[in-house]
Amino acid sequence: MSGKQGLKLRFERMGLLLKAMKFNSFLPLIFIDLLVPLVNFAVYRNKGSSVEFTTTVFSMIHIFVPLFSCWWVVFSLRFFYDEKGSEILFVNSDRNKLTDVFILFFIMIVNVSLTFIPYYFFIEQFFLFHINVLLVCFFYLGVAYFVTTVFKSITPTVMVLVIYILANLMSPLSVTTFPFYFLSEGLMGILYCGLPLALCSLILLGIGVKLGKNNIK
Repeated sequence: MSGKQGLKLRFERMGLLLKAMKFNSFLPLIFIDLLVPLVNFAVYRNKGSSVEFTTTVFSMIHIFVPLFSCWWVVFSLRFFYDEKGSEILFVNSDRNKLTDVFILFFIMIVNVSLTFIPYYFFIEQFFLFHINVLLVCFFYLGVAYFVTTVFKSITPTVMVLVIYILANLMSPLSVTTFPFYFLSEGLMGILYCGLPLALCSLILLGIGVKLGKNNIK
């Protein structure tokens, strides 16, 4: 199989995965591309480039972006574990699963980064926050993959991710540190939140891959 043909088949596979997700394929776009920018724009119109605007941007991004950055990943894993007869559409191998996961995650990370571009004009050192958010998103990816592999279902995965978001929102810490990330920013946010979370993600992904090698339907 030529590289060109293989790439074409891979894109077709991604299209089938997204189509099979139905409405769930649109949810990340609704929240990341519409809801978050619209709320932030509304606050900017009322408050201008203020501390309140910056806090709103950081809050909205931290609440919605990490979860929905791996939403496609979660619902693609459903076809390896939850869906009966998925073998009719997909060749379920560990290699295919990992490839699908990283392609879908990469596409969404590119989308997230594109929606971040306007904030560079209004928030100083937004680049550091951007990097920190991507590291947090990678942590969500690791958690999603690990939990789905362990339970062979996406229901506990969604529950764990939502509970983790709520734990971040209710965290009493005045300065956010690992394992939480809410409103973490700057270089300290990367060092004390983003990087430790990314390291944990690598560990969870590694364990998930090892556990899932012989458990693909």
